[in-house]
Amino acid sequence: MSALDRIKAHTAQSAERLFVDVPEWDGLRIFYRKTNLADVALAIKLAPDNPVRQNVEMFVSVAEEEGGEKMFKRIDTLELMERADPAVMLRLMTEMGIVRQSSEDVEKN
Repeated sequence: MSALDRIKAHTAQSAERLFVDVPEWDGLRIFYRKTNLADVALAIKLAPDNPVRQNVEMFVSVAEEEGGEKMFKRIDTLELMERADPAVMLRLMTEMGIVRQSSEDVEKN
């Protein structure tokens, strides 16, 4: 088995749909898939100088309804940035693996 075949096999095994519950948003359940480098590249292209917006772009791109439909449209990114509670968004993006806390951040908490 080639290296690329091994990588693809690993990715297929970890491609399960995950979910996170959001009690703050009336118990909304957000289904999602893990982010990949294509998601990162698109977010950087859409918001080259804004890491916060890049994270929200990735959130929008992976969040799904239970049936697999996209939960948000790309235009919803700005609305989420302006109206969603930053603490809730940070928690969700961290749980979804979009934002990773540094060891210093973990020690502070």
